[in-house]
Amino acid sequence: MSDSNWSKSEPMAGRFPHLWRSPRTPEQFREDLGLTEAEFGRKHRRGKAARLAELQLHEDQLALTETAEELGRARPLLANLSKIGDVAPNLLDARAFRIADAESAQAAYRLATISLRPEARVEDHELEAVLDDLKDVCRDELDRDILRESICTCVKPVPDTELGKRHKMTRQSVAERRHKLINRLVDLSGRRPIASLLDFIIGRIDHRTGEPCLHADDPFVRIALLGIDSDSLSAQDVVAVGIWLASDRGNDPKPRGFRREGELLRIR
Repeated sequence: MSDSNWSKSEPMAGRFPHLWRSPRTPEQFREDLGLTEAEFGRKHRRGKAARLAELQLHEDQLALTETAEELGRARPLLANLSKIGDVAPNLLDARAFRIADAESAQAAYRLATISLRPEARVEDHELEAVLDDLKDVCRDELDRDILRESICTCVKPVPDTELGKRHKMTRQSVAERRHKLINRLVDLSGRRPIASLLDFIIGRIDHRTGEPCLHADDPFVRIALLGIDSDSLSAQDVVAVGIWLASDRGNDPKPRGFRREGELLRIR
């Protein structure tokens, strides 16, 4: 605030708002900020200009840090919004686009990572972050097929025998790989991106029917039920893993998964 717009009867805190709000402001500065400018002048009679310059330096540093933090939060938002532009030209239309393929599934997932309260920000389950974690545990084509068709599926799982024939392995070898993959997937829930995804999905589970369920018209269910024709892991895999992990009731050695029942997904 310029000196010309400053009343000498007002506390110095209004002149240096960042310093006043910061919990890291030294007590010696905080004492000055509680004074009016007249009181400040009497206290620093011989060094008022120097003291004001010192306060202004710290104020500017805090303002710069705050601006940098705001930009840091804004960049992921803008990056995700720009990637949604392929399926919706604006946020109003983004509410209504149909989830019909991998591209629209990815756009819908990105919208789900943008939180508007208490402030606009990208949540920890940002797509690339979850995919990175998932790639750590899903290491080859067999893991990918077991993940999609045997573990994180809302339809009847593909038998180990069939997966074994496809990958020229024994049924027992596939079963062992599935067991190890399940353990790795469960361990993922302790990582921040997956934990955030779990919180998001658990918040969408309906408990009013007596048995926890997800509704088929939920965008995440639509994503999970889409057919996947990509060799690489995708938003559909991320959502399917999240829904599977969200079926954990806490008293079983592993999540039970959801099964489709008409217009609902119910825990198996």
